[in-house]
Amino acid sequence: QHRHGAFAAMNAMLSDWAKFRRFLRAWIVAGKSHSAACSERCGAIGYCFGGCAVLEMVRDGIPGVQGVVSFHGVLSSYPQALPDTPAPPMVSTPSNSYANKDVVVYIENGSDDHLVPDEAIRGFKDEMTGAGINWKFSDYADTAHGFSLLADAGYHELSDRRSVQEMLALWAELWPEVEQKYVAVNAAGTAMPPPVASAKM
Repeated sequence: QHRHGAFAAMNAMLSDWAKFRRFLRAWIVAGKSHSAACSERCGAIGYCFGGCAVLEMVRDGIPGVQGVVSFHGVLSSYPQALPDTPAPPMVSTPSNSYANKDVVVYIENGSDDHLVPDEAIRGFKDEMTGAGINWKFSDYADTAHGFSLLADAGYHELSDRRSVQEMLALWAELWPEVEQKYVAVNAAGTAMPPPVASAKM
């Protein structure tokens, strides 16, 4: 029941790009206005459906977003079918502007992810390159979908750790003036190594 409800909510967005992008723009505005946020620095990350969402920010050209990281996310935004439930029809498909050429896109992908076939990877790279978007695609060996979810059968500790390090490296590149605080474990409980600068040789 929970799975069907989650898929229905997800597909409501994936079948209506105009609505989806309105939500994403509102999310960025709300995030920047939070008292703990710096409105001059804006990055977005997403896991699974969230990974798809941050790529829609890029396609929509949302201004001010400097970097996005997608973790085991699908690379295109179309409704998904379940074995007993067909995918709903598309409601709206506004054109992609890619207006924000300053954004940097990092993809953290499992090489064995059944939701990201080779043709989707080729299509994504061609799409972003053609749009003039700066991207990096990391493919983790022997790694399935959901590799960062501790309770998921696809959890892969090494790939989870390395993908988070990739994200932190991007933030350090974009905002070198911001000191990153070390945490021993990430959200999944995966142990994280100390920063390179403070590691004992």
